[in-house]
Amino acid sequence: MLARPATLAVALLAACPADDDDSAPPAEPVAWVALAPSPQSSVGEDVVAMPDGGAVAVGAFAGSMTFGPGSANETALTAAGDFDAFVARFGPDGALMWAERIGGAGTDWAWSVDVDGDDRVWVSGQFGQTATFGAGQAGEAQLTSAGGQDAFVARYAGDGTLQFARAAGGDNQQVAWSVSATDDGGAFVAGHLWANITFGAGEPNETILLSLAAQDAFVARYDPDGAFEWVKTVTGGGSVVAYDVAATDDGGAFLVGEFTAAAVAGSGEANETSLASIAGNLDSFVARYAADGSLAWARNDATSFPDGARAVVADGDGAWAVGVFRGSGVLGDVDVASGGFDDGYALQYDADGVVQTVRTAGGSGAQGSLLPRGVATSGGTIVVGQFSASATWGSESTPVSWTHLGAGDGFVALYDDVGNLEYAAPVGGAGQRLGAGRRHDRRRRLPYRLDRRRRRLRHRGGGRRGRHRPRPGSVRRRRGRVLPRPLPALDV
Repeated sequence: MLARPATLAVALLAACPADDDDSAPPAEPVAWVALAPSPQSSVGEDVVAMPDGGAVAVGAFAGSMTFGPGSANETALTAAGDFDAFVARFGPDGALMWAERIGGAGTDWAWSVDVDGDDRVWVSGQFGQTATFGAGQAGEAQLTSAGGQDAFVARYAGDGTLQFARAAGGDNQQVAWSVSATDDGGAFVAGHLWANITFGAGEPNETILLSLAAQDAFVARYDPDGAFEWVKTVTGGGSVVAYDVAATDDGGAFLVGEFTAAAVAGSGEANETSLASIAGNLDSFVARYAADGSLAWARNDATSFPDGARAVVADGDGAWAVGVFRGSGVLGDVDVASGGFDDGYALQYDADGVVQTVRTAGGSGAQGSLLPRGVATSGGTIVVGQFSASATWGSESTPVSWTHLGAGDGFVALYDDVGNLEYAAPVGGAGQRLGAGRRHDRRRRLPYRLDRRRRRLRHRGGGRRGRHRPRPGSVRRRRGRVLPRPLPALDV
């Protein structure tokens, strides 16, 4: 593999200027940017805002990586294998507080991060062979994979002290794509299993699962002490992958992902639900689970074309799910058609799983695409992602159109509470700009809120408290190519 120098950048939006000029373009100020250079390769996969105005970022790197260069807490990490994972916390001024390596001789990757009510940092991902967590600490832990790649979830105190690390492993590839902290200090972990997987090995609730086909999706619950509680699967005749999970106020969770051929959620339960892929395409699913793991409902509301759900955010008793589709078909009860190669969508669900709002955004021409990667709520709904060629947001009377500046540009789009487009803007340049982070604070709020009158983001400083938890979508880079996480988008 050819090494390419790379620099991780973590940025935080600042407060918008207080002015009365509604005709002025929306401001996009930045409070700080923290850089972590690597002479070989590095990628940031997820970031979460901390209550103090700082942030925690996770990802992976090859070779070496320096966090906080020139600062008092400068930390140089060296990968023990092809790729090691990292978790790093930055203060409210962007200064590095601490950085930790996760890894060993294999390939190790951190995909998702969240923070609970006690400022403890939850991280999920995958590792190979033997991986070390909290190297040099009193609570240093080593996990050994059961076969190929195993899933992991780990928790750190606010000062970077490792509290525990847990593995879920089997003979093939197991990945924890997403983690979502719960109000009681526990967490949900979501991902996929291949062949077989064991959760809570040696614990009272140890559970062994077998995939029925290529891959099955899972959502697992861990208690505040890191003990495994339960796991549920979405199985199918082909491949089923869970990309994202979002904890709810009542202790339950929303789960989103993709499947081919057919899928079954809640097997053997009262609300067991079978989903069918139309014409054998890749299809999305959204499922709602209660606190005890029982299935409330599962839906596939995109039909007649290839589609996939990539991120979900709890929204009161319901949720917003975002994803990508190709061709023409039905979203909810609305006929839609992609204007480009891949278009994006956002669906709003109520507590019973009924679609309330349908919104799409699209590219143009054979090379045009728009791929949502993350969704959050903050007095409205915020979607981030990437697009190529050109893209148009909003089906209202005043849609917003862009033309890309580089190989792949990022975007941010804001909707109000009823799904009307408030603001959409690209983030681009001569290279690649990928909108891959989301995020939020421990009270499920973004560190900024939507100012509807001026159509811009304002930093939170005593404004109305949000009540929702945004969730991630992420992108990974490998050998100079951009790949959707974790499988090629709509590879049909």
